[in-house]
Parts: sequence; structure tokens; C-alpha cells
Amino acid sequence: MTIFNKFIYFLKDERMIWNIISSYYRKVFLTNILKKIETLDKVTIMLTFDVEQDFGSFKAKIGKSNIITSNSMGSFLSNILDILKSYKIKSTFFVQASLINDSNYELFKDIQKNHEIGLHGYNHEPWGYDWFIFERVPPIKERERLLVESLKKFEEYHLKRPVSFRAPNMVIDIESLKLLSHYGFKFDSSAQSYKGVYPIVTNIIIDVDKIITEIPVSACPIPCIANKCILPYIKYNLLNLKTLKEIDNHKFINIIECIFKIQRLHNQEQHLVILSHSWEFTDYTKKYFNYCGKENYITLIHILELLEDMYDVNYTTIKEFGEKLCQNLM
Repeated sequence: MTIFNKFIYFLKDERMIWNIISSYYRKVFLTNILKKIETLDKVTIMLTFDVEQDFGSFKAKIGKSNIITSNSMGSFLSNILDILKSYKIKSTFFVQASLINDSNYELFKDIQKNHEIGLHGYNHEPWGYDWFIFERVPPIKERERLLVESLKKFEEYHLKRPVSFRAPNMVIDIESLKLLSHYGFKFDSSAQSYKGVYPIVTNIIIDVDKIITEIPVSACPIPCIANKCILPYIKYNLLNLKTLKEIDNHKFINIIECIFKIQRLHNQEQHLVILSHSWEFTDYTKKYFNYCGKENYITLIHILELLEDMYDVNYTTIKEFGEKLCQNLM
């Protein structure tokens, strides 16, 4: 992507402060209309985990060189599987295909007994363009090659062919969605919820007889003002681990009530899609990653127990939830 194109994407980003007037009217409109909507006591929860290289698209600097590692993955999978089993929770693991190998495939076979394994790219490569994507975006033919390689990995290690996908950085373009549909994918969870995408399930028409059902990570679409490096920007509270770690119970309840009201407004079942990354459960000293650590297992459990105290909770996978709803969206 050229510098000019990056600049255009930057200007169009809904979170930038020059959109403050439109975001203000959006906040007023949603706040007023949602006052009239009552929530229900039932909620479906989809815990989703992006199983990927350490720090995702960030380069883990060790010494003087940029070295990509996946040291956190093994202990995370072992620990989280024990927790999910004890709480009888079904989840979706979006796995970076290059991490499936001889040394860990037994773990993935254990995962698919009770959970869903979706795809998270082959090597955490970009599947679309945006101003903050600094890695090279592969041409569509190369993306197809990586997709085929990913599916071969699943077949080689006797894992069920994935039908759900989440793009790294939650950035995907229509060419990638068409490609996924061609190879049998039915569900995507790459919508940019952190830019204010509504927390509702939608069908994306790929062709006359093909659709991809979009099931976004949940976020409250009511904007608020935040600061980063003293500069203000428009923020949408995304249900990822970093947000869950930083907010208190009261704010969390306000966020999910907003999400549920939006879903009720669109006549959809109340549901939450919660996002975590495999490396977020390992202790790091770097400033940007200081929210990471083993205590995040407790953070996640606390959120789930809070939800179970307030609602009649059902846990499911992206695939099961999508299959249940997609017929109603036709």
C-alpha cells in the first residue's frame, strides 16, 4: 500500500477526532432510542481465542533482532482447556495454521473434541488493508496459496476442516471474503468492531447462491472520547481482554446492556463474542503488554461468573451459533 493510500485510510478512520460531530449525534441518537428497549435474562456467549504467534502482528524484539516466537501457546492451551472443562464451556479457537505441527497436534485434537477450531490465517499475514497495517498485504493469489496450505495443515493432522475465520487485526476485504466462501468457509468474525460496527449478525452476499455470515466481536457502538499519547480519539469499547482488564463491573454491565439493546432493536438473540489472544496469559514487562499475565485467567473467570450471576447463560461456538441464526437472516 502506498503512503497516499495509507493516508486516505487514516482520514476515513471513524475513530479520528475530526469525526467528533458525527460521533456526538450517533451517541445522542443511540442513547435516546435504546432507553425504550428492555433486555432479556438469557444470553449466548461465544468465548473466542486467537491462537497465534507471540504479540500477534507486533515484532517480539529479543536482543538486536526481530524474532517471531510462539512460546506462550503450549501452556495457554493446556491451562485454558482445563478451565473450560471445569466450567463446561464450549469455545472457538482461531488458530494460526503454521503453529500446527508434530509437537502440538495432540493438543489441537483434544480441542476439537469439545470446541471449534477456526482459521486465523497461515502465518498471521494481513487479509485486507488499513492505515495501521504495516506488513505487506499478500496479493489475492498469494492469499489463496496460504489458504490452501492452511487447509492442508488441518487435513494432515486430522483436524476438522474449518468453516470459521478471523483475520489478523480484524481487517479483511471483500476479495478475501470471496476467497473464503469459495473454499467452503461459512462464518467470519473479522468485522472492525473497534470502529463502531454494530454487535449484530449479518449476511454478506458473496454471489447469487453464496453468503458469509459475519459474527463480529462484541463492542458497544456508542462512542466515547479517550486519549492516547495525550491526543484525543473516538473509542468504542470492545470486549477483548485488555478492555475487560481495565474496566470495573459497573462499566462492564453498562457495555453489555448497550450491546443487548442493540441486538434486541434488530430482533436478534442476545449474545456476546469475547476475544482473547493466547499470548495475553503470559507475563510480559514491556509497557504496551503490561496488562498481560497469568492473572488474566482469573479476569476471564470473574467476567464469566459475573455474567452467570446476572443472566441465564448458554455457551456455544461461532459455527453452532451461526448455523442457528443464518436461516433467519436470509
